[in-house]
Order: sequence, then structure tokens, then C-alpha cells
Amino acid sequence: MPDDPEQLLHALTRALATHDVVVVNAGSSAGRDDHTPTVLAKLGDLLVHGIAVMPGKPTAVAVSREGKAILGLPGYPVSCAVAADRLLRPLIALHLGIAPRSRARVTARVARKLPSKVGHEEVLRVTAGLVENGWIAAPLPRGAGVITSLSRANALLSIPPLAEGLEAGQTVALAVQAPPCPATSRYRSPSARPVIRKAPEGSVSALVLRAPPRS
Repeated sequence: MPDDPEQLLHALTRALATHDVVVVNAGSSAGRDDHTPTVLAKLGDLLVHGIAVMPGKPTAVAVSREGKAILGLPGYPVSCAVAADRLLRPLIALHLGIAPRSRARVTARVARKLPSKVGHEEVLRVTAGLVENGWIAAPLPRGAGVITSLSRANALLSIPPLAEGLEAGQTVALAVQAPPCPATSRYRSPSARPVIRKAPEGSVSALVLRAPPRS
């Protein structure tokens, strides 16, 4: 879909007529061609534009006049994944009438010093491995567009918003996404094929509108 507010408004209006949750991918930042927040405000109440989570800060949340949720997720892949995990996953669980699946927790030591900005919770992708004296977390590249950090990570680490970072060797809690494995010298994550589970038919529907990549 092109970066055109009228076309986006028309597409969202049609989507809201037949879906319970509508998600727009990209167009939620503050650039010249980022129209998602403005269009969401025309469809109902724009509740939030910007969350205190990095990556994922430009996320927009709205409720249509019919009471349906609309999410504007950032276009960068890591930002989109973090925001979807925080907002879309529990939202779908709410519509299904179930609790969001909780992740196992592992206590680990940080492999190296990690500075962070105060004021935002920072979610890092890490590989967790077991060494002789316990679990260790090796951070992966932090960029919002580093998609390989999503495929290589087997755990998530959160730096609190009031912390200036973590020291090397500091003990932290990890949210495990895949079974941690014995660490190697490069802290490689285990290879695993994703498992996709289909929701019961007719229970909840969602439509994702994807913006085309910009040249």
C-alpha cells in the first residue's frame, strides 16, 4: 500500500468492518510519509503514539468508534517484533479468552557491559548458554533493523527504564524463547524450526496491512 492517507483510511475502514483487530505495519513514526497515527485518529480515539520501550517506541494504539483495536506497529523488523510481542500477543489472547502464554525464566550473568538510555525500557535479544559456573547471556546486535538478532536469539533481556545499563557479570532474569543450550565459544543459539499454531476457526480475526519497502 502506498504512503497515501486517503487510501490507508479507506483500507482500514473496510478492514474494521470484517475484523476484530487491525494491525498496520509501518508509517507510525514522525516522518513526512508516516500517516498512520493521523489516520487512526480519524477512525476513533488515538490512545497512544509512542511507548517507553526500545526498540518499538513509535508504536500507535487506537480504538475505533465501533470499539475495535487498531495497532500501528513500527516498520523496522525488530521494533515491530518487540511491539507486537508486548501489545498484539496479549490483545489476541484477550479476544480468544485465554491468558497469554508465559515464557520460562532463567537467571544468567551478562557477558559484557551494556550501557542504556534512561527513560525507556530496552529489550535486548541474547543467546543464553550454560557454562561451568551457570548461565551466561551474550547480547546480540541492538539495531532496530538487525533482523538476524531475531532469528539467532533464544532469550530476551530487559533493561529497566531507570537503569543506565548493566555491568559485565551482573545477574539478570531472561525470558526464554527457545530452550537454552550449552554455550560455545561464540554463544551460538540452537537451531530450531518455528512451530505455528492456528487459532480455532471463527475465534478471532486480524488483518495486517503492510507498507511497501521504500527505495
